[in-house]
Amino acid sequence: MGTRAKEQHEGENMVVIEVISNKTGEPAKGVRVSLYDKSWVAGGIKSLETNSNGKAEFSYFEPVPNGEISINGKAVYTGKIKTRHRVYI
Repeated sequence: MGTRAKEQHEGENMVVIEVISNKTGEPAKGVRVSLYDKSWVAGGIKSLETNSNGKAEFSYFEPVPNGEISINGKAVYTGKIKTRHRVYI
């Protein structure tokens, strides 16, 4: 997928979590990222693994005012989930 097409695909209904290693400063590949929407009655959780660029791209997941980001089952962020987050592990 070209850069232009990817930019058009990314929108308000997409959340991108970038995971960076504290030790190396490089993207963390194959890390399990979970998004939890605490404001949704049913709980709303989605999980993905990061790609070779250290990114987990959640389609059809809108930004939420009260959410949680977990990495490999450990909560690393609680609060407003915007369209882009960078997390250091």
